[in-house]
Order: sequence, then structure tokens, then C-alpha cells
Amino acid sequence: MIKKTFLTALAALVAGLIYALATPSFVTSQVQIQGPPFGEVSWYSEHVQDDTVAAGLESPALWVKYVGTQESGTVDVNVNAFEFFAGPLAAEVINGDGTDLNAGDLCGTANDSLDVTDAQCDTPEELCSVINAANANWVCALSGILGNETTATAAEYIDPADAQAKLPGGLSINISNSAVDTLAVLMRPDVGFGGPAVLDTNNLGHGDIEFFLREPPYGSQDQDDRILENPFSGKRAVITNIVAYADSTTAWTLSVYARRYQPDGAVAERLVYQTVDTTDATDEILDFSRAPLVSAVGETFVVQVLDDALVTGKISVSGFFVTR
Repeated sequence: MIKKTFLTALAALVAGLIYALATPSFVTSQVQIQGPPFGEVSWYSEHVQDDTVAAGLESPALWVKYVGTQESGTVDVNVNAFEFFAGPLAAEVINGDGTDLNAGDLCGTANDSLDVTDAQCDTPEELCSVINAANANWVCALSGILGNETTATAAEYIDPADAQAKLPGGLSINISNSAVDTLAVLMRPDVGFGGPAVLDTNNLGHGDIEFFLREPPYGSQDQDDRILENPFSGKRAVITNIVAYADSTTAWTLSVYARRYQPDGAVAERLVYQTVDTTDATDEILDFSRAPLVSAVGETFVVQVLDDALVTGKISVSGFFVTR
């Protein structure tokens, strides 16, 4: 009996040693350390390039949407002002729904026109905040650009040319990299290979304004929407890899900012990582997989390339979101 017991114990010990030696360390770590349930993880991967290559690869700077009762709402750029029209389809006019987006002449003096040379509209954050605060049947969300970046002429934006903004996904407003020396991408859980399907053909692979207006599921046809106070509430963003490139003859900078959304579309941003490249010969490949960049709860990341020679570049970012 003693011999049998000893042999049984010896066999169990040998089996344990074989398992420990044959099993990769990350598997045994997973057994010992309990991670978040799979359902709470949303994988993320996105690629952007400057608009001189293909407009569909460009990262939207802003999203705007007409949520009024008129049949149509369109956006145009005239001189240095964004103009907002509403009314019957193909017959939209200024003040078409009886409200003024520029009430109080905050940004210039023209109705439903926001002059970006005005000190109260010369950054993307200010422009969005004025639109949302007006409560005049339009909403705006900041996307792939820093909130405090100076965009003091309309030439720094790509003219939407009377594009339709009464769409479930809204209308993207892009920065012209022929006039602006930055390229940036906003990390958000509804894009990339892990995001939910969005019933909108206007997103160009970068999500749309629905994420900022309502909790999932997205794709509602309801136009009566308001901006969420913080669409990233309860989430942490995690970056595992970045690949970036800038066609520059001088040094260029790659920066990662943590962003927290606030009421009316305002944002608070802080720098969490930065590196400077002195050559454009190769990609800047950053592997954070062993020590990921992790945001605070309720934050996300904006990854930016800055090139004083005007950006001709690309950014690829991968990671995931964890809900806590």
C-alpha cells in the first residue's frame, strides 16, 4: 500500500513538472491571474493617411449633424466661415429652421455662420462648443485633432461644399494637410476590427457621430439627439502598437495625448508619450505590448504626428478598450 501511494504521488509530481515545462508561461499566467471577461474587451485597429493620398483614409477632425425637423441640413465654407443651412431638400437656406447657430454673434456677425478667424471659434474645441451650446438643431463632436490646435482660417479645413449633414452618422469635417502641419487619429471602440457594425455609409472606416450621441447599439434613424457628456465613461483605452511615418526633411514629432470628453463636447487633454524622429527613411515602430499605454477610466487617446514641413504621413494604431 505504501509503495502504491508513493508511486501515485511520484506520478502526479512528474505530470506537474511536465505540464509546467511544456506549457508556455503566458498560459500559466492566465491560469494564475484572472483578467477581465472577454465580453468587456473591445479590440481596436485603425490606419489614417493625409488627404493628399485618399480622402477616405483621412481622419475626421470634427463630426457635425443636423438634428432639426427640416428635411435637410447642409454645411458649406464661405471665405473664413462655416455656414449651416436647413430647409427642404435642395432648397436649404440660412435660418431655414428659424434658429440662429451664431446667436449673440459669438463668431462673426452673420446668422448660422461661424467665422473661424474669430477668437471664440479659432480652435476645433471652441467651434464644437459653440455649436453644441447654441442648442439650435445642430450637434458637433471633436474627433482626430487636438482641441486647442489653432485653425484660424477656413483654408485649414476641407470645404464640405454643401454636403448633407442630416444623416444617422452625421457629416465628417476634415483638416487640409496642405495647410495644417498635423495628422491625428482618435482611438474609439466602435471602429477597427473589434467595433460593432454601424448602419451608416458616411463613416469611411473611422466610425461616425453616433458614438458621441447614444449608447450602443448604433444606427438609429432618430435625429433628435444630444451629445453625451462622456462617451468613454467607464472605459480604459490601451495602446499596444503604433506605426507612424512623415515625409519630412526635418525632425518630426509623434505624440500621444489622453483625452477626456466633457459636457457640450469640450475636452481635457494631457500628454502621455512623445518621441522625435530626425529622418523619414523608415517607419517609426513603437511596440508597447510588454508595457502598454493605459488611459485613466473615462479617457481615450489621440495619436498625433507633427511635421513643420506640412504633414504627408500615416499613422497606424492598435490596442483595445476595457470596460471597468
